[in-house]
Amino acid sequence: MPDSAASEWEAAHTAFAEITLRSDRHEVTTRFEVALAELSSVLECHRVGGRFDYLAKIAVSNTADLPVLISKLLNSELGICSCVVRMMTRTVFERPQ
Repeated sequence: MPDSAASEWEAAHTAFAEITLRSDRHEVTTRFEVALAELSSVLECHRVGGRFDYLAKIAVSNTADLPVLISKLLNSELGICSCVVRMMTRTVFERPQ
């Protein structure tokens, strides 16, 4: 990633979205995963087990952009049943992979 892009994301507001789909049928999960991959504000998306289906890391330049993005996702035909968003307040530590 170029330095200018890294600086842009460092200045962004980060949130994590816990997303549950209405169905775990292959065509539903594939449509959802492809749609999220096309959104530049979604930095990461992980399929998880437990109370929700996906954990997505989202970065927006302005906190007002986050509800707009979430509203678009919920109003789309992606099969989303629920979405709980948690704003990141600070990174305690991060290990390089």
